[in-house]
Amino acid sequence: MIQDIAPHVFHNAYAQKRSIQRGDKILCFDQNQILLYKNKNGEYDFLGFDASIATGLFYYLFSVDQTAYFLLDRQYLTNKIMMKCTFLPIQIFREFSSASGFPMIIITGYHIYHWLRKNRFCGCCGHKTEYFASERAVYCPQCHNIIYPQIAPAVAVAILNGDKILLAKSAQGNFRRFSLIAGYVEVGETIEQTVHREVKEEVGLEVKNLRYFQSQPWGLTGIEMLGFFVDLAGSNKITLQKNELAEARWFSAHEIEPDLSLHSLSYTMIETFRKKYE
Repeated sequence: MIQDIAPHVFHNAYAQKRSIQRGDKILCFDQNQILLYKNKNGEYDFLGFDASIATGLFYYLFSVDQTAYFLLDRQYLTNKIMMKCTFLPIQIFREFSSASGFPMIIITGYHIYHWLRKNRFCGCCGHKTEYFASERAVYCPQCHNIIYPQIAPAVAVAILNGDKILLAKSAQGNFRRFSLIAGYVEVGETIEQTVHREVKEEVGLEVKNLRYFQSQPWGLTGIEMLGFFVDLAGSNKITLQKNELAEARWFSAHEIEPDLSLHSLSYTMIETFRKKYE
């Protein structure tokens, strides 16, 4: 999964922030695109620190090993930088292995960028916000409202019926691969209640024997995904929630093609099932 970057080590404590220096890397986003350049080996890489840009314009994100990563607003890009770089779709992360650290860096950087972009003004009084010095937050100097990064809990559910697993295709967006049942935790719910509700709503099934698998940060949508394997309880008849799902059916292990990227929790769980029952 994207967080599996060993032997590299991800340091996300904002208390470790420092000023940008030679050897550090810059992340710059434009909507759903990220700025990258091709190094002398013809490989995509993050832009290194350019001393021609005022250091006060960089926002500390996190560090990987001894390299710090900083956010830079697009308006501060110089012509010199743009001559050697290009904006590419965020989904470029899928071309890198998790172990390289690139997917984790891109997705987590995007999460922080998107949060800062949405909170340039206070939601309570409308005043312009400022960076909070001691922790990762922005605050309003007018009404003293403090805004922290938003992280939404969600579940991914692998429903097992003997040696078969239920996979579904979303009816929304452009993503058309079969995946697991998934959904956000609602107000006032426990995680376990979310699992039962999402399964019932989307495919009309009852489940039992919830078994926690792993969790995953997924900054593209600002969520923390919690994975569960569950067993079917009762009828295996699928009733689709058609505004959410285009298709859902039971798969045996030999019907599932191996997923070699394994960036997401969902496909890690599917691959775990496939290997167990192949």
